Parts: sequence; C-alpha cells; structure tokens
Amino acid sequence: YNLINGIHATQNGHLNNEILKGDWAFDGVLMSDWGATYNGLAAANGGLDLEMPNAAFMNKATLTPYITNNTLPVSVIDDKVRRILRLIFRNGFYDRVQTDGSIPLDNLENAAISQKVAEGGIVLLKNQDSILPLKINKIKNIAVIGPNADQYVAGGGSSYTSPFHFVTTFQGIKKIAGNSISVNLAGDVSNYTTSAKNSIFYTATGSNTIGLNGEYFKNKTLTGTADFTRIDATIDYHWSGVPNIAGFPATNYSIRWTGVIRPTETGTYTFLARGDDGFRLSVNNQQIINSWQDQAATQVTANVNLVAGQEYPIKLEYYQSGGLADITLAWYSNSSAYNEIINTAAAADVAIVCVGFNSNLEGEGSDRTFELPFGQDSLINVVARANPNTIVVVNAGGNVFMQNWINHVKGLIHAFYPGQEGGTALSEILFGIVNPSGKLPASFEKKWADNPTYKTYSNNGTSSIKYTEGLMMGYRYYDSNSVEPMFPFGFGLSYTSFEYSNLQISKDTIGGALHVYAQFDVKNTGKVAGAESSQIYVGADASLVSRPVKELKGFSKVSLQPGEKQSVSVELNKEAFAYFSVSKNKFEVDKGIYTISVGSSSKDIRLTDKVTINEDYILSDVPSPKINEGNFNLYPMPATDYVILENSNLSPKNIHVEIINTEGQLMDSFSTDELVYKYMTLKLKAGIYFCRISTENETIVKKLIIR
Repeated sequence: YNLINGIHATQNGHLNNEILKGDWAFDGVLMSDWGATYNGLAAANGGLDLEMPNAAFMNKATLTPYITNNTLPVSVIDDKVRRILRLIFRNGFYDRVQTDGSIPLDNLENAAISQKVAEGGIVLLKNQDSILPLKINKIKNIAVIGPNADQYVAGGGSSYTSPFHFVTTFQGIKKIAGNSISVNLAGDVSNYTTSAKNSIFYTATGSNTIGLNGEYFKNKTLTGTADFTRIDATIDYHWSGVPNIAGFPATNYSIRWTGVIRPTETGTYTFLARGDDGFRLSVNNQQIINSWQDQAATQVTANVNLVAGQEYPIKLEYYQSGGLADITLAWYSNSSAYNEIINTAAAADVAIVCVGFNSNLEGEGSDRTFELPFGQDSLINVVARANPNTIVVVNAGGNVFMQNWINHVKGLIHAFYPGQEGGTALSEILFGIVNPSGKLPASFEKKWADNPTYKTYSNNGTSSIKYTEGLMMGYRYYDSNSVEPMFPFGFGLSYTSFEYSNLQISKDTIGGALHVYAQFDVKNTGKVAGAESSQIYVGADASLVSRPVKELKGFSKVSLQPGEKQSVSVELNKEAFAYFSVSKNKFEVDKGIYTISVGSSSKDIRLTDKVTINEDYILSDVPSPKINEGNFNLYPMPATDYVILENSNLSPKNIHVEIINTEGQLMDSFSTDELVYKYMTLKLKAGIYFCRISTENETIVKKLIIR
C-alpha cells in the first residue's frame, strides 16, 4: 500500500526488479496485498507478477494495448507466466493430490510443535523475589483473572487462525494444578462481550420491556423513515456485513438505538462502545463518545456519574460503510464490577492477571493503542492491592505502556500470541516444568515519547512521512541517544543463570571474501537446565558516515544442563561490517578497528574484543547471481541427499559447476562431461544455494534448495 520515495511498492522497479529479482536472484512470484495495486502498466513493468484479490488493473483489457505498442514487452509477461508456473511445478501441484487424507485435521504432532514454538517465544520480563516458578507443594489457591484468562487469544486480520482445539491459560493452569490446588476464575470488567450481555436497558421511561428500540436505515445518514424496526435486548453484533435482517444490504446502512437505563447504585459508571465502522453515544442527552468515521473495529469508553433510582435516556447511533460490521454497547458500575475480582484475588496465594489485546483489538486496518485496553491498568492495580503476589501475563504483538502498574506486581510475562497450545506452554513455564528462554525481538520503551518515531509517526493528513530516525531504530536509537528502555532488545529472564567467558576473535580471507569468527564459552551456573540465546554485535570504532553504536550480526541458542559449559562459534562475513554507501550505491566495508560484543541482551554485554580490518571491501566484488534458465535442469527440487544435473544441449563439454551460498561463498565445485550427473548434497547444510554452471560458451546460474 505504501509509497516508497513517491512510488507505490507494487510498481517500484528499483525494489522489485533491480534488488529483489536482480541482486537477490528471487525466482518466485511477487504478489500484491489485497487492493494494493494502483496502475496496471506501472505494476506490470515494475515487477509485480500477480495482482490480488483479482485483476482490477493488471488485466487483459488494460494491458493489451500496451503490449501491442510494445510499451509493455511480451518478455515481461512471459517472465510472469514462467514464475507462476515454476512455483506450481516446484511444489508438485500437478504431480500429486495436495490434500493428504492420512493426516488428521486436529494433528497431535502439529500440536506438539505449536507448544514447543510457544515455549520458546514466551518472555519472562520480571521475577521479583523469585515468585516464579510457582511451587505446587506450597500453593493452595490460585486466582486467574482478566479478559484473556479463559479465551483463545490471537491477533486479528489475515494472521488470525481458528484452531481445531485450543488451551486457555486458565485451562492450562487448572490441568497442572490438579486436585491439590484450588484454581478460581474471576469475572472480567474489560471483556466487552461479557459486559454487553450483563447490560440492562429499557425501551422507554417507566417501561418494563428490556432492550433498546432499533431503527434500521438503508443509508449511512440515519435519514428518512426507518426501513426496519425491532427491539434489541443486547447490542453485541458481529456481522460479515449484512445484519440478520432479510433483504438488508451489506454496506451503506445505519442504525439508531434508543431507550433508558436505570442505575441501581450511585457512583461512577463506565460506558463502552465498540464499532466497525462509525458510532456515537449519548447519555442523558449529552454525547459522551464520538467515533463517527470509517474504521476497523475500535473500542472507546467514557465514565459518567449516575444516581441510583433515576432514569437516564440513552442513544447509540451506528453506520456501516463496507467490510465487516461490528457494534457493541455495554455499561457497568465501576465499584460493583470489581467486588468479585477483589474477593477472589484476596483469597488466593497468588493472582495471575491475563491482559492485553485480541483479534478484535489488534489487527489490520488501524493501529491499536500503546496503552492497554480500557480498564486493564485499573484491573491490574486492583488485583495487586488485594494480593501482593500478583503476576501479569500480557498478550500483544509488541510493547504496551506499563508505568501505571509495573512497580506494583512481582511477575511479568509477555506471551505475545502463543497459538493453540499457548495455555499449556504458559502454564508449564509458570510452574517451572519448562524454563523460559524467550528473548524480546524489539526494544520496549518506557513511554511512547521515547520511541524514535514518536515525533514523525503521524503523517498529519499528508501522503508523505519523513523517516527522520534513519537507521537509528530500536536498540540502535537507544544506544545512540542514551535513552534507557523499559526492557532492552534481546532481554529475557531464566530460572537459571549463565556465565560467558573466553572470547576469541580470528579472521581470514577466502577467495577474496572476508570472514571473522567469534568463539566464546557459555556455562549454566544455576541449578536447573536452561537455554541461552547469545547475541553478537558489531560496531565500528570510527566511521566516515553515521552508524549505530553496535548492530546485531549473529546469535546462537544453546541448551545447557546445570554446570555444563559449551563453546559457541559464530561466523561474521563481510556483510557484518558493511554499510550502504549512498555515493557509490553499494555496500562497502571500511578498513579500521571494529568492536565485537557478546551479550545476553543489547544492554547486557558480557564480553568484548577488537578486530582490525586492514583494507576496504566492496561487497559487489562477488556478483549477485542472476537466474538464467539455460540448457540445464536441476531436480528434484527441493533436494535432500542428491540432485540431478541434466544437460539438455548435447554439444557442450567440460562443464564446470560451482556451489555458492547466498553470501557468495564457494562451498563446493566439480566438473563433468556427462549429460546426466548425480551430485551428492550430503556435505551441504539445508538452505538455498546457487549452482554456477560454466561451459565453453556460457555461464548460467540455477537455484538449488536443500532440505
């Protein structure tokens, strides 16, 4: 969707043709996101191979005139067809039935892998007083509280999946606790669906009829006479577009609900409205919420003081423009809503509060808030006041604002969106069956204003944004500007401890290519087994251009038993020392002194050493291979133990083949005169390689994929 230097990504020839298909030798299909194509000719010439979800621009009617006058060469179309067919053939779509009926839909092997991935991705961020892992023999009562405690939690949009089964956090804890520990689930005030079901409305003053009067209009402006009316007892609708009314359209309609509310106690009440698209809410003839715009599902809340025994008119207005159609309305007393939670938390030995986002609050089409959804900060603090042994579990795609409660809780786990087995993985970490080993994939700022994009993130209504932060994103920014993050990049706690030692740096030059090797020891100095992800950073001590203090250039994860030590070796090729020279339009390495840092996070550096690069390097001295179909075939693809090189041209002799990895390093070579040659690939690791095939007349390159 984005413009890059003024050119849409789907028609950006520099990115798509020169870099992706040229420099990187990508031979697959370049497909647009849904509705991200804007000009058929520009996209076709700019490298786009397939427009999705349909050919609105890159179609026969649009492109034929340009093909006829050679504005769009036939060779460009041929290349697109070749790429699509290559993908089809490579994956065997014409060779075999794609559905394997022998694999059960709810596959236990897949579930085990899902759990393993979740275990490795969950990050322990705070463990005050070693509250974790929980001791089964010392705990009698656990409170599990919050909107994400007992539901499947996932991000929204195209990433969302509906698993055949899932395990919630509450279910996972209860299974491990068994009969020896009482596990109690408390209500949730921030769950809009639950709150909507518990919200009572009346159709009119003095009426005992429960619900709101709904007026449905076949326009977006609530004008004219309503096309349909009914009483809706609960406002919590999630339509695919068309409301559950016969003959109503899927787009461009509006609804007005009216009635009264009758508070049973005096105090502050929260009103929650959530909609896709626009909505606005009035209570006692005063508008308290206004989100009247096209938008993805958005939740807004407001507080109003009400007096017990009085009636207050309420009006909710909503319109649907297109796409999904959601509208929810809820109201509740702040004091009454927390009574059950406070009592449950106070009676427990430990309270686990499950907060964050879900598929309705974080997904495509809009940015979610940096703050937790409404009420969740208060929920955490209410629980923490009732129980000093409070642990918070956050589900989100990234960081959230924590300053309102981080110092009030003893434990914090960021679970991200851990999938169908997330409840099992999280619970096994809570009880120490699994030692957490996840590391943060991003720096977590203390507040939004600390983010390097804070000042320029909004485009202020224009189609242009200046990336003033340059390369200084994430830890690069925090290092360069002496800003202390909440949690640094690569951070993650364990139930054991690790010691780093004996860093040794060596270098050599192979075939003109620079290679530096960092070798060091990691030892588990704790009492339980654990895994540590060691991170290797490189920084230039002096540079002719602005560069980050250090940059991650390698990492290695090792699993160690208590007392076990293992040597770790990481290779740093010349890309690890390179920067992009704007003047030369190439990546290059400057000679000079570089600092190699090894650490447990970007802030927790355990070992450092220096290496001197004695000469300048231009990275293009090993040319990026260009794919040329030529007269040779490689199969099967992907290969496992061997690959067949077939010469379809009977004349060339003295065929020489070089196997090159994606970094330009020569891995193996051989010569043959045979028309069909079987090459054993056992010495090569799984990955992507290039076969540079040279004859007396030509040199071509074929991609080799090894599994």
